[in-house]
Amino acid sequence: MSGRIVVLGMHRSGTSCVGELLAAMGAYFGPSEMGTGGNAENPHGLFERRDLRQLCHFILQQAPAEWWATSRLSPDRPLEANGQIAGMLAPILADLDAHQPWFVKEPRLCILLPMLRAQLGPVVAVCVWRDPLEVAQSLHTRDAMPLAFGVALWERYVRASFAAGVPSAIVSYNRLVADPERVTRKLLDDLAALGVGGLRMPTLEQLARVIDPSLRRSAPRADAAMLSPSQRRLVAALEAGDPNAAELAAPLPSDQMARLRGLEQARRRQMKAAAYRSLAEARDRRAPFATRARDALGYVPWNPVQWVTWARQGELGRRVRQHLDAVAVAFGGGFDAQWYRQRYPDLPGTDDPLMHFVRYGASEGRDPSPSHPTSRNLRAALDEAR
Repeated sequence: MSGRIVVLGMHRSGTSCVGELLAAMGAYFGPSEMGTGGNAENPHGLFERRDLRQLCHFILQQAPAEWWATSRLSPDRPLEANGQIAGMLAPILADLDAHQPWFVKEPRLCILLPMLRAQLGPVVAVCVWRDPLEVAQSLHTRDAMPLAFGVALWERYVRASFAAGVPSAIVSYNRLVADPERVTRKLLDDLAALGVGGLRMPTLEQLARVIDPSLRRSAPRADAAMLSPSQRRLVAALEAGDPNAAELAAPLPSDQMARLRGLEQARRRQMKAAAYRSLAEARDRRAPFATRARDALGYVPWNPVQWVTWARQGELGRRVRQHLDAVAVAFGGGFDAQWYRQRYPDLPGTDDPLMHFVRYGASEGRDPSPSHPTSRNLRAALDEAR
């Protein structure tokens, strides 16, 4: 018997809805204060634990990678900082295992689960999927992501989630919205067959509250001709609904991985340019010269011992460039460190907000200040590229 459920699915695929559904079925999520809360896209809440999100973010940083830049990740690559990862995971599992059955939901686990499976123990997966063109359109609306990139990333996530080899149940988000009672009852039966006990069928009132068709927002569908042959085969296998189908766990074709890598590189450049453009626009509210000069000096890498450490790690050039970038940003003004930490609670507590922005945040498209969002400039950059 297993009371451990992992909800897997590409971003914008309905995983938050399924997480809320599992909570209504009696699965434990965590203390109420551990949740990340809702937003404009998911007003009911994301049903993601902040400690688990921080762990996933930490692992991706080691690659380095982001949720949308996954080509550097390999399930066969040994994780560095295994001890730190185990230390971060232990209190999460201790809380969850005290309340079985439980579930965790985090889209990045699609690509990270193979690396964490041994530490998580015997888990079963609920693999949630949504039409790839709808996902791509939603990502374009939310993140200014090109449609081709969204579809390619969808395939990467879905194939990786099944490649983990975890016993699974499949849930179509579109079918769940169309027929909540039937799909929920099948999910309950599938989980029972996988050895998950202690769940119950929600009432009709609970289903009506959890599954809100108005939250299934998408613009007019993109052209289905943009799907590659491998993506069309993957959709057909998902429609068939057999979680053991060989096509689902087939590796991403090499040509699609190369295409994904090129799309990542282009987006990284565009996002960083958009973030720094937002910095320049925000300088109209910058601090006095003396304050900015003092802050900038704090980022100068004065310590020669640190230089030696970076050189041994093969990162001397990259680290020095990052610190010089931080010096320039601090002196230029426009970066709101206090707001940045509040806006992005997944930052490790020890990370300096400005160094995080320089090392990761800019290329992730994060906003440097509340008054000048990066997304606005990213859309302008995409329009210029187009």
